[in-house]
Amino acid sequence: MRGSEYQEPGRSWLQTTLEKVDEWFSRLFTSLGGTGGSPVVGWLVVILAAVTATVAVVLAVRSIRRDRRASGAAEEEDGSALRRRRRPIVVDWDEEAERLEAEGRWRDGLRARYRALIGELTTRKVVDPAASRTTGEHRREVGTSAPDAAGEFDAAAELFDRAWYGNRPTGPEEAERFRELARRVEERAR
Repeated sequence: MRGSEYQEPGRSWLQTTLEKVDEWFSRLFTSLGGTGGSPVVGWLVVILAAVTATVAVVLAVRSIRRDRRASGAAEEEDGSALRRRRRPIVVDWDEEAERLEAEGRWRDGLRARYRALIGELTTRKVVDPAASRTTGEHRREVGTSAPDAAGEFDAAAELFDRAWYGNRPTGPEEAERFRELARRVEERAR
């Protein structure tokens, strides 16, 4: 039984530190209580130490925030860094779909086309722009807001679902079919 797997594991620095703090408090309370002192005095010392530590942490946090604000002011003077940080990321999903299809990534291209269609329907206030929506929710919204476009949208959503969630083979025929369905949906969703 001399192997390292049978040896007692070493103590972590956190365990060692906590034991030292516990030992210090034990000695403090023993010395205060054993020499005729009161446990109240011991608690006052502990409370004073806690208040001092809290004040130190608050001051450090304020200092960090002040430094961040100062560096933010410098960025505002420059302007470009601040504008870069606040500018929303805008993706032209139709352009992205064409790029993906040109690379032979038909499934990803179909997803980009679906996003483009949802973006257009969002602009027209046919669907709610809330994030993390399902195709089923989109189908219900189109059926309510633009019933004339519901059939074509349902077929387009089905193409997307089969490719994306069903992992069905997707190619130029599906892309062309989706483009045609999306065009009809956009026409009828006016």
